[in-house]
Amino acid sequence: MDQNPEQDRDWDDLKGVLAEDIINKFKEVGPKVYSHQYEFINYCLGQNVNQQSPVIALRSQTGSGKTLCFQSLIYQEFKEKNQKISEQKQIKQKDNTMKEVRMLYPYTIVLGQTIYLKQHEEYFRKHLPERLKNENLKFQTFFAFTKDNQFQQVKENRIEDADCQVYLCHPSKMLVGLKNRIINVSNLRYLIIDEADQLLEKNEQNQARVETMQLIQFILGQTNNQSYQIVFVSASLKPEEIQNLIKECVQNNIDASKKVDSRFLHKDEDDIQEVVCNLKVIPSIQQQISPYTIVHMYKEAQEQPEQILVDLLKDVFDKFTEAQVMIFFNKKTIVNELINLFKKSQKLEYIVKNNWIGECTGDTNQVDREIVRKEFKDGKKKILLCTDVLQRGMDFRKVRVIIHYGLPITPAGEFKEESYYQRSGRTGRAKDEGVVVSLLLEEDLKQKRQEKLVESLVMNNSKIQKYDQKQFCTDLAKLLNFNKE
Repeated sequence: MDQNPEQDRDWDDLKGVLAEDIINKFKEVGPKVYSHQYEFINYCLGQNVNQQSPVIALRSQTGSGKTLCFQSLIYQEFKEKNQKISEQKQIKQKDNTMKEVRMLYPYTIVLGQTIYLKQHEEYFRKHLPERLKNENLKFQTFFAFTKDNQFQQVKENRIEDADCQVYLCHPSKMLVGLKNRIINVSNLRYLIIDEADQLLEKNEQNQARVETMQLIQFILGQTNNQSYQIVFVSASLKPEEIQNLIKECVQNNIDASKKVDSRFLHKDEDDIQEVVCNLKVIPSIQQQISPYTIVHMYKEAQEQPEQILVDLLKDVFDKFTEAQVMIFFNKKTIVNELINLFKKSQKLEYIVKNNWIGECTGDTNQVDREIVRKEFKDGKKKILLCTDVLQRGMDFRKVRVIIHYGLPITPAGEFKEESYYQRSGRTGRAKDEGVVVSLLLEEDLKQKRQEKLVESLVMNNSKIQKYDQKQFCTDLAKLLNFNKE
């Protein structure tokens, strides 16, 4: 194992760290292990927990297998067939009366936005080794949109699958379970916060940030369990932001005269106590997105951008009917307008006739999102018009073209670099190749956002060029393994 840490490895390099049946399952995803996957798995599972940091930041380019990293922890750490996962217990109510409840003991909690949780559960089940199925390793998902009394139903034994070891939850649901004393974290091994930059985004409307911090505070106060680890999974969250958040949570517990995990406290030589956060960042050097698997193109579209988009789609599907395209918009109203335009366009008549167009915006309810996600993943839909609701966490391996209908922007109207890479990362996943085309609208050019785009891509050593129809079709033919003719 003396290979260059920057080089990808084979799964067999993790023999002795991961069980052989887990390795064989992961080989079905792909034969190679990314360097950050190897570093993460080897760090978390290849040494004693006492030698590890209690907080880990796993940050890597989008589409590079972060989910597989924390799957490996869940699979490998499940060792006891008869591990306690629930028990009937008497708890004191506010009126001092006693009531019997069924208390749940998860060993892993995965927090995430509702839209990604179901996909994680599917992946967990798909890659689960037969041995762990036989040993009864179970998953349970709690969505944000489920009715508020779902944990109450658990307490009343009406959810058969509630006895499980791994809970995939929106923060709001897990917080209800903790507050109602249905969830007991004394056996917790991992708290995994997926897409942490989104859950913890600082804005007044983001209630998930408040709920996630409350959960962290609760867990940090469990002094009888000092083997748990908190894993922040994100392509863009900065290490200092994680450290500041953990310190704030610890300090809140201190201010409330609550117990605090001693791993987050330190006394200096003058015996003055300070709050600390020993954070392990993997990998230590971050790259936004693979510069070698994606070609970035841009085209000025200040006049008739709708027709330019129609022509671009016609170029794609006239030549390559097997292609799949995701188009990102900043406003959901534009999505509705363009779908109506597509339906009237003679150039896209066959696309509309074949019902190849799908949409997913903030107005799309969760059930419809799941339907369109599955139809797009299965290839029934060829074109997906969406807002940033699908900019991350969606793994569509057949997507070879991403179109930005206007560059993503901040509330202040500036180029939003992070969203650009998240959107673009829906292609070029797991070392596949892809093409990203940015249509620069009038406001983009007026605000000179394209200059920030080019500057960022150059800094990232990415392939970038002005849009050329012939070159675009040549690149796409290569990606889709078609002949140039």
